[in-house]
Amino acid sequence: MKQGIVIGLICLNAALVVMLVFGSAAQPAYGQAMGASYLVISGHIGDYYDAVYIVDLANRRLSGVRYDKQSKRIAGLEPRGGRELGVDFNRAKAAR
Repeated sequence: MKQGIVIGLICLNAALVVMLVFGSAAQPAYGQAMGASYLVISGHIGDYYDAVYIVDLANRRLSGVRYDKQSKRIAGLEPRGGRELGVDFNRAKAAR
């Protein structure tokens, strides 16, 4: 009886260790801070484009680039030069 419980607990612990090791595999990073001034976020635009959004925290601007998977080219996102987040958020507040 005791031997069966001990074997069961050993198997349970082994299963938990396996789940911990394989369950904690590298997860994709959706946003990473670069220093204190920039935040970089990866994303998708539909089925044919991947994007990298860059937030300049010091100047409160958003810009980015997109990668066309079919033509394998990188292009800037519109509008050129990015968007001013302060203006956009103030506009959203005023619309409420």
